[in-house]
Amino acid sequence: MNNFKIGFSRRKITPQVGTRLFGYPGARVSKALHDDLLVNVLAFSSIDKIALMISADLCTLPQEMNYELRRQISAETGISPDKMILATIHTHSGPATSGSSTAEKGWGSANTEYISEILFPQTIAAAKEAVSNMQPAQMGIGEASSNTGINRRELTPDGKVILGQNPDGPYDSRMRILSFRKPEGETIVSLLHFGCHPTAAGQAPEISRDWPGYMVDRLEKETSAPAVFFNGAIGDIGPRLSNGMTTGDMELMKEVGLIAAEDAVRAFESITTYSEPKLFVKSDTLAMPYRKLPSIEEAKSAMEAMGDPEKLIEVEILEYERYKNIVAHYENNLPIETEWKFEQTYIALDSVVFVPYPLEPFCRITLNQQESSPFTHTLCLSNANGSIGYLPTKDQIPYGGYEIDSFQSHNVFILEEKAEHQIVEENTKLLNKLFNA
Repeated sequence: MNNFKIGFSRRKITPQVGTRLFGYPGARVSKALHDDLLVNVLAFSSIDKIALMISADLCTLPQEMNYELRRQISAETGISPDKMILATIHTHSGPATSGSSTAEKGWGSANTEYISEILFPQTIAAAKEAVSNMQPAQMGIGEASSNTGINRRELTPDGKVILGQNPDGPYDSRMRILSFRKPEGETIVSLLHFGCHPTAAGQAPEISRDWPGYMVDRLEKETSAPAVFFNGAIGDIGPRLSNGMTTGDMELMKEVGLIAAEDAVRAFESITTYSEPKLFVKSDTLAMPYRKLPSIEEAKSAMEAMGDPEKLIEVEILEYERYKNIVAHYENNLPIETEWKFEQTYIALDSVVFVPYPLEPFCRITLNQQESSPFTHTLCLSNANGSIGYLPTKDQIPYGGYEIDSFQSHNVFILEEKAEHQIVEENTKLLNKLFNA
């Protein structure tokens, strides 16, 4: 007996109508509420181990803010921050929770009032409750193929990459579900995993979880129990909308959401066995190399070549601001960083392991991660335990496009092109240690 237990809690984290929404450049103010945003907390325990998995219906949380929230949860629960995974589903129809860095120029600044008065207290309250209501449970694993998403890097006849639909591009169609039930059979909670941008509502002014909301609500109705969504590889994956794009209106959002809902129910119905899992948790530090920083002369020259900064739009603003910050970095005699370090946490339940990516990785990267992992089910999570932007595959960089431009302009220091391979290799080393333990 592993004495496995699970606890669950959720709280509403819906902002007031009139709040500026986040996920696209330019001012976009919410005019109505379509569905409430939630923060969901799962608490796992087995013998002497305990861990938390948290999913928030938001776009992104910067690394510093993500860690600070986990630190405050730790102060209230006694669970170390390195035994928590805090991820966002990446809805583009929620409040701004990023915005103080170069990466968010043109997208608006972070809503500090919302963060301090709603997000933090509600998440902490949910975490405390989840820990306090843990009960014995068994776990079942299911899977279904889903056409909810599609590779969104569409190549136009003139050789440009746009945010559209590319049916020939990498895409992981697997929707996985972990269902937790009482020993006598009643479902306690379900965990859904699938990778796709929640951008179906486009630039509509309604507050919403986007398409995952329909999926979660339908599964909850089917199982008479809560369901939680954790997003997988989203870097180059968007919703497969009937307009041929990956953004649309609320009606198109509903169309793709109902497709996802049907797939989630099929995944649940595919579960044949339940058993009591063992919980394993491992944390370590990963380091990824940065590219060489341009000289101050090169940065000034690049800014001058871009012309009037007031006439720049979208990603151009990011690029200009990056060069501006590079100049300031030199002028303030700040240290030149050579690598990006981040604390990595893995949570495993028998043959299932969760691998956080504090980025938006391209699908091929997480497919490679799954192939190299010793675990049967390796579920990679986007925007988990932080978010510093896109992580593309090297072969896509020459084609450009929004994700590539953003990757190369996101921060003062930019990851090397080989980062896609190194992060998989470093994760695999630690996954092997965890598996063999």
